[in-house]
Amino acid sequence: MTGIFHTIRDPSFPGHTPTSSNVSSEVPIVIDNGSWQLRAGWGGEKDPRLQFDNLMSRYRDRKLSRTSTLVGNDTLIEVGARSIARSPFEQNVINNWDVMESVLDYTFLKLGIEHQDHPICMTEPFMNPTYSRSTMTELLFELYQVPSVAYGVDGLYSFYHNAGKESSGIAINLGYSSSHVLPVLDGQKLAHEAKRVSWGGASSSSYLLRLFQMKYPFFPIKMLPSQAQSLMHNYCHISSDYNAEIAHALDKDVLSREDVVLQFPYAEAVAQEKSQEELEQIAERKRESGRRLQAQAAIKRKEKAAEREKELNTLQRLQEQSGTLSKREYQRALQEAGFSDEAQLKAQLKNVQSRIRRAERDALRQQQNQQEDTEADLADVDVEQAFPLVNVPDSELDEAGLRQKRNQKLLKANYDARMRAKADRAVEEAILHEKQEADERLRKESFSVWVKQKRELHKHLLDKIQENRRLKLELNDRKSHTSQMRMKSLATLASEPVQKKRRKGQSEDTFGASDEDWKVYHDVLNAEQLEDEGNRLVEEIYALEKQQLEYDPLFRQENTYDALNDPKSTLLYAFTRGVSPFDPESIAHSFQLHFNIERLRVPEVLFTPSIVGLDQAGIVEIVRGILQRHTQEESDKLIKNIVLTGGLSKFPGISKRVENELMSVLPVGSPLNVYSASDPLLDAWKGASEWSVTEEFKKISISRAEYQEKGPDYLKEHAFGNPLP
Repeated sequence: MTGIFHTIRDPSFPGHTPTSSNVSSEVPIVIDNGSWQLRAGWGGEKDPRLQFDNLMSRYRDRKLSRTSTLVGNDTLIEVGARSIARSPFEQNVINNWDVMESVLDYTFLKLGIEHQDHPICMTEPFMNPTYSRSTMTELLFELYQVPSVAYGVDGLYSFYHNAGKESSGIAINLGYSSSHVLPVLDGQKLAHEAKRVSWGGASSSSYLLRLFQMKYPFFPIKMLPSQAQSLMHNYCHISSDYNAEIAHALDKDVLSREDVVLQFPYAEAVAQEKSQEELEQIAERKRESGRRLQAQAAIKRKEKAAEREKELNTLQRLQEQSGTLSKREYQRALQEAGFSDEAQLKAQLKNVQSRIRRAERDALRQQQNQQEDTEADLADVDVEQAFPLVNVPDSELDEAGLRQKRNQKLLKANYDARMRAKADRAVEEAILHEKQEADERLRKESFSVWVKQKRELHKHLLDKIQENRRLKLELNDRKSHTSQMRMKSLATLASEPVQKKRRKGQSEDTFGASDEDWKVYHDVLNAEQLEDEGNRLVEEIYALEKQQLEYDPLFRQENTYDALNDPKSTLLYAFTRGVSPFDPESIAHSFQLHFNIERLRVPEVLFTPSIVGLDQAGIVEIVRGILQRHTQEESDKLIKNIVLTGGLSKFPGISKRVENELMSVLPVGSPLNVYSASDPLLDAWKGASEWSVTEEFKKISISRAEYQEKGPDYLKEHAFGNPLP
């Protein structure tokens, strides 16, 4: 197996979240309230106590007739609960406060808090709307009775944890709902220069899911968003040179290393094997059933023939009565037989005779199909003995003899046609044999000329086959140029007047005497005729390639028609099936996806948002714009600490890509330092935990008395928080 093989599994329940024990009321609770995950723990600790998906689901258990509220990882207990789980966030703004309340209840419960008397330090996104923050403040003070609360930006907390409080630099926070570029100069955020990119982890996983849906529109299993998210984090990476790598991403050597085969679960069909004796019995039963059906069909045909003969005799006798009965009596006889007049009788008589003749022809055709004569047998046939009635005058034969004579005439015509075809084939074989001898002489006497002619003929045949395919496709579209020219030719031929009698002085119609005259019919070929011509061309090129493979040293298997038209050699096949063996009959292969170009394309949106139609600048372009607003001294301070944080910063190669692109526009010798956060997912919580045990946290926190006096919109600005509105 080439490439990487990955088995897709449904999200599994990791186990119940353990409950922590309560601590002193002076220790603050630190909550990193992200739109993907919530992390909570005690201030001053190195790691959070809780980490779970920020989701809530109300699941109805029909067996127990009970509705349960599941939060976080508990939603994975039941597939139905996960499918209806809701997030408190819409993008990166909280808009579902019922869900947020349930998540906070769960958080405080798992932290072992019975009475909320701990200060709260909570993260929020950059430029969080005032309404969202004031509603959270009101919820914490009114419902949970917290003593104080302070808010800070998650990306700045991560920068604080990695670079220090008084440092300068740029925090590139690649979050779940959106991404932010936050410059910090001498420990103070430059909020007026910060920028947001409306792209994050949720957008990336959703984009990957859509790419798979367009790539495999008829895949039998639906990929879950959580599965797409897991694949994105496990296999996507940043390319150092996107244009160069994407140009060769479907090369065989690249696919053999980078193609990821995703195997989805499937149920193998168990085939019940039968013994040879059982198979023979089944085949014999089928043959016996066929013989019975044929016998029944023969009996029905005889019965129908007898009925038609009887009906014909009845109608003929009725017609003969016209000469013996009076006109009134004959009319009465017609009405009794169901006919209104004699014309209707004649029409019915003609219809019956036509059906009898049609049945005789069908029986004769069946007889001809059953008697398949060989070419040698045809040569030994004595025409006079085989068809004795052909030359007998009709006056000497009765009705039965006339029928046999008609049958023998048809048989003799068929025999004559086959004999003529045999003679034509003999002539064609002689001409072909002569051509082959001349070709063999040319090969032996002038090999270079022979090889040149064969190569030119091979190229000519390939072009004709390609043109044949193009014409077939265009004929299926009545508005195409080919279809319109075909109809024009037909209209021209149909509009030419037919000369019934040649007038004196007019030349004789010689159309068809020259081979050039028949080329007009090539312009009016239909798709079926083009198909036959295409098959003839393919047979001709196969025979030519057999010679070239044997004698032409430069003609190899990869130059043949089959190799050039093999679907496995196309980019589309490499894109959808990689280089792994694919069997259309295999159930396992039909439940496989190939993850190749998407590994580069999805993370590239961070640098080139126009890929998905997003009219925004990429993260590197934003950083360059920020640096252009500062002096050289300030720019040197900013580029000393470019910290990449957030879930998407875990893409391999992202820090090197940012460094290379910035290095190309900075002066030589610039102190550029680009690095990823020590823990991109947890550093925001860790930075908030470190800051929550400082004296600054106590000064910045909004106390319950200040809330009651100044209302929920009150906010104290600090280095890691949002600016005042």
